[in-house]
Amino acid sequence: MNIGNLRRGHVTDFVFLLLDIDHFKAVNDMHGHQAGDQILVGFAEVMRATKRHEDEIGRYGGEEFYGFSIGSLNNGIQFAERLRQAVAGSEFVFDRERVPVTVSVGLVAASQLAGDGEISAEELVRVADRRLYLAKEEGRNRVVFRG
Repeated sequence: MNIGNLRRGHVTDFVFLLLDIDHFKAVNDMHGHQAGDQILVGFAEVMRATKRHEDEIGRYGGEEFYGFSIGSLNNGIQFAERLRQAVAGSEFVFDRERVPVTVSVGLVAASQLAGDGEISAEELVRVADRRLYLAKEEGRNRVVFRG
């Protein structure tokens, strides 16, 4: 992911998401790393099929992914919820056994960040990551966009 620094006023509002597959370590421990790899591939396919043409998605690392979308906070929440619901509603199967998969999402909109200068990628990741951890603490399988 290389978005560099963005200057307010040069782009419309945008949102940045960090997504983490819930209980992914348990999937690897219970079903093996091949199952984990297959879940990652299936998860990426669900994300790719769910995003709009103008949305960006990618793997951040491990079982974490990111999303980037031009639009308001409300548009970003809708994007994140579409992704979350699509993952929860998808069937992930390994060795003829259904493996339930959910995702937690931390979201930040540029309009939520203080100031009117540059917005750094580090700041976006820091805030989205904090909100991702809140989603995990609040029970997983949810989108958090405040806090």
